[in-house]
Amino acid sequence: MGKLDEKVAIITGGSVGIGEACVKLFAQEGAYVVIADIKDSQGKELAYELGDKVTFKHTDVSQESDIKGVVDFALEKFNRLDCMIAYSLSRVISSMILYPKLMCYRWATFSTTGTSKRKNS
Repeated sequence: MGKLDEKVAIITGGSVGIGEACVKLFAQEGAYVVIADIKDSQGKELAYELGDKVTFKHTDVSQESDIKGVVDFALEKFNRLDCMIAYSLSRVISSMILYPKLMCYRWATFSTTGTSKRKNS
């Protein structure tokens, strides 16, 4: 059993470098991981390499709609979101205004365990 079994994480900038290492570690520890990046070929290749628990979603963190989209994607696919890690450093400066919106986006649905779960319709 891994330390992160059944947890769900979004990792921005997860296609290469430190983000890639984080994706690999989370997957090794049993987490479901969404790689959120603009580097499509590297992200898709990494997701394929790591198997069914890892998926790729094209995400430009400088675009609020993309941030909302990747959160929606994770909630739709896994019905929960436990954490989000930002390694897309080249875009973080331009996104600093957007991240506070992300922190508020759907986080009102937090359970007492601190996990964001999709509301049943």
